[in-house]
Amino acid sequence: MYSVSEQPDIYLSIKDISKVTIYIVQAQWHTTIVDLLYKDVCNTLEAHKVLPQNIHQIKVPGSYELPLATQWAAKKKIHAIIPIGCIIKGATTHFELISQNITQAFTNLSLQYNTPIISGVLTTYTYQQAWERTTGSVEKKGVSVAQAALSMIALQKKMTHV
Repeated sequence: MYSVSEQPDIYLSIKDISKVTIYIVQAQWHTTIVDLLYKDVCNTLEAHKVLPQNIHQIKVPGSYELPLATQWAAKKKIHAIIPIGCIIKGATTHFELISQNITQAFTNLSLQYNTPIISGVLTTYTYQQAWERTTGSVEKKGVSVAQAALSMIALQKKMTHV
């Protein structure tokens, strides 16, 4: 298994990367964290020559609404979707219910629409853990999900042209 920094750059093989269209579906809870995720996703995609006008943002109220907006985006026949959000455990089972349901929904939508859906939804026990996974002290989740999206686009192009 590769770490993000060791992954081969298979996405560099995407011909016409300037034509790649990606939707970022963004939850509006914990906006400091989610806004940083969004910035890192966009910066990473643009660093790999995805044109800014081909990166589309959809904002939804919270993480529970991410799957429906992701489905709307998938119907557009685009190259990939990156839902981003932040769910921090509280005192109730809300954390588990939302996390499990949206993860299952993303998997189902990805298979149904044959579109890479790369979850950038952080699920942590504390705000500090979310911060560490966003700012780079543990991980830069926005960077890794953008790289994963590009890798899956390249793989899909390779597999469908075999």
